[in-house]
Amino acid sequence: MQNLRLQIWDEWLGDRVDDPSKLNCEIAGIIECMKRSISTRNVILKSNHLWVFRRLIKLWKLSIWSETFDITHVLDVPRNMHGMVSVTLPSYLHNELISFGKKCSLSGNYWNWIRGIWGNAGHIYLPKNGYNLVFRLLSRNIADRIVNRMKISGISVSTRQKNNYTEVMIRNQEDIVTLLSKMRLYNASLIIEQRSMVRAMRNRANKLVNCDSSNIRKSLEVAEKQINIAKTLKDSGYYDNLPPKLKEIIDVRIKNPSATLTELGTYLDKPVSKSTVKYRWSKIKQILDNRQ
Repeated sequence: MQNLRLQIWDEWLGDRVDDPSKLNCEIAGIIECMKRSISTRNVILKSNHLWVFRRLIKLWKLSIWSETFDITHVLDVPRNMHGMVSVTLPSYLHNELISFGKKCSLSGNYWNWIRGIWGNAGHIYLPKNGYNLVFRLLSRNIADRIVNRMKISGISVSTRQKNNYTEVMIRNQEDIVTLLSKMRLYNASLIIEQRSMVRAMRNRANKLVNCDSSNIRKSLEVAEKQINIAKTLKDSGYYDNLPPKLKEIIDVRIKNPSATLTELGTYLDKPVSKSTVKYRWSKIKQILDNRQ
């Protein structure tokens, strides 16, 4: 699972975007979902994830805002590389980015906006069955816009409140693959598809093994009951008065204690079907029950 997470973040960081409108919307998504401290003139944006700022700086150099504002000069990275990384933006620029993000979420570039949000708020988990993909957001408004876009795209999604966050959750594997592809995380989507195929094959193999074990157990239980019936009939003397066909199947069972009903039918002088074997044993049991 750790390898999958690394694959996702490496792919998210390394993706090239040549279309200015797409990269501008991704920047807006990154900015919009960050933690923030607001003052009169400035807004301090914070994140625990240094890679988010690496992506932000990479895109910023190609953005519509690069000519008027150098974001690298206001980036604050802790010396020990642990803790919150922050960037300080003028209030007017922050408001412009937020407004731009809202427009992106309603335009044809909304997947790029969601891609930016994923970098800072996205998580993927691997429980015992399936996958869980989660956007953990401080803003209910952002969550509602994401949910709306997911539903329009046919992606099943649910939400819940947890602590101070609104979580947007996707649990269906096909929907997760679709979402990752929409966010241009193609390698990650392929990895999940491959793992899901392997998991499905493993589960099917386990079911077949369990089914075979169950069938073997049932077959042995039936055989044990039939042997007990056969011995009771022989010990009581009732066996001698049975029709030849019933005697034959009793003898065959005693000689083949682990055989299935189908196999018993093939061992007779004149082979019969499984249903015929079952019928004859029901007659034998009925005879025993009537004599007791």
